[in-house]
Amino acid sequence: MADYDLSAIATDADGPAADTEVLFGSPAAGTPKPYSFAGIKVWIKAWIAKADVGLGNVPNTDATNASNLSSGTVPAARIPFAAQADQEAATSNALAVTPGTQKFHPGSAKAWAYVTCAAGVYTIQSSYNVASINKIGTGDVTITFTTGFSSGNYALSLVCINGSVVTLTNTGALNAGSVRLNFFNLSSVLIDANFALVCYGDQA
Repeated sequence: MADYDLSAIATDADGPAADTEVLFGSPAAGTPKPYSFAGIKVWIKAWIAKADVGLGNVPNTDATNASNLSSGTVPAARIPFAAQADQEAATSNALAVTPGTQKFHPGSAKAWAYVTCAAGVYTIQSSYNVASINKIGTGDVTITFTTGFSSGNYALSLVCINGSVVTLTNTGALNAGSVRLNFFNLSSVLIDANFALVCYGDQA
């Protein structure tokens, strides 16, 4: 075995080593170098691949297994997100829900509005999924939805907010894209009124 004066050899503190370099002993080709622990660490990181140490059998964070993640973030591509059909089925406890799909859950309101009327003019003060209100006549309006329902089989809750005036309400047919509302006083006379409504059902 050849002898080497290690004191005359420069320490490689950074790594990684080249294929022709050795840590100690008689080199087959090349000059040996003493390595610091920092250099060895860099060397191992550069050379050891996942396949070399059998990590293919270790569960990594993926679409079906994120339980081994204790901190940090998971790429969106690895998170299983709920689609419209998943929300409508309302059965999964394993899918992530985004703001864009939350509305499809059966328990979520699909449309709502608070509407006031002053001097015979109806104004939508705040709303969700309500495109417009059209006054047909006194106490007779049509609400049109931005995104309609899949059919007329949806639930509508309506309340009048008319001060001390007792107001009765009536709805015509519940159309997929709109609903017609009527407001009456106790004498069954059509009157204009402030009101709020909320709708539940399946959207198209």
